Amino acid sequence: MKWQGRRGSRNMEDRRRMSGGTAGIGGVGLLVILAIGYFAGIDVTPILDEVTGNQGGGEVTEADDRAAQFVSVTLADTEEVWAGIFDGQVDGAYTPPTLVLYKGVTRSACGGASGATGPFYCPGDRKIYLDTAFFTTMERQLGAGGDFARLYVVAHEYGHHIQNLTGLAHTVADLAVRTRSKKLQPDELQGGTFTITNVGSLGSLMGTPIINQPQTAILSPGAIVKRPVVVETEAGDVIAIRHMMYVSLSYDHRVIDGSMAASFLAAYREQLEAYTVDTPLA
Repeated sequence: MKWQGRRGSRNMEDRRRMSGGTAGIGGVGLLVILAIGYFAGIDVTPILDEVTGNQGGGEVTEADDRAAQFVSVTLADTEEVWAGIFDGQVDGAYTPPTLVLYKGVTRSACGGASGATGPFYCPGDRKIYLDTAFFTTMERQLGAGGDFARLYVVAHEYGHHIQNLTGLAHTVADLAVRTRSKKLQPDELQGGTFTITNVGSLGSLMGTPIINQPQTAILSPGAIVKRPVVVETEAGDVIAIRHMMYVSLSYDHRVIDGSMAASFLAAYREQLEAYTVDTPLA
């Protein structure tokens, strides 16, 4: 791929020389790693150990800058392609996401980000977060080096932004309707790494779903009901009525550590509780 000297994107935010604080282990990067390992037939235990320990910042090297330039060019190409698609085929306004480059740790509207979270898209601030050290990890641990592998990472996260713009809820609703009417096609059930089963839709408070092998985890949100809870206020603790929901996560402990699962649930809760009536859903 000839990318040197080409136009880069203006929608970049460079935080590599900023102090990012602390960040936990995220589930999104974990799923990316597990998906690559699954399709490549590779034991991903060493890579999980490596990214778990990558919590500190570091010096921005020449290799980091070269990777950043590549990402900028790739992002510009991706923006151009999707702008053309929206202009001619999609009914809706196109706004490109911002790609945040960071080193070690940083913060997002979806919570903390670190080498353990991997690259991810946050719908809360419509930004893609990437520590280019992830490219090195892919190459050393998964054998996924080269420009194409790196391009795929950027394009994949960009795709989540497109889904956000075009309405991911409509896609999910369509799948749910066809599943319940037994019209889902076999190929639509292949290659999955994570499942969500909505036991709350039938009034169940909680459930303990079993993983659909070879997937690695399944999330089960329960019914939303009103409960009395303790709320901390400036005047002291008070009892208030709040809408509450239990969420269960079953996972394969051979590939997912308990701390990873707990961090994922914490981020899931944080994101849900951050929504207000003014939060855009698309």
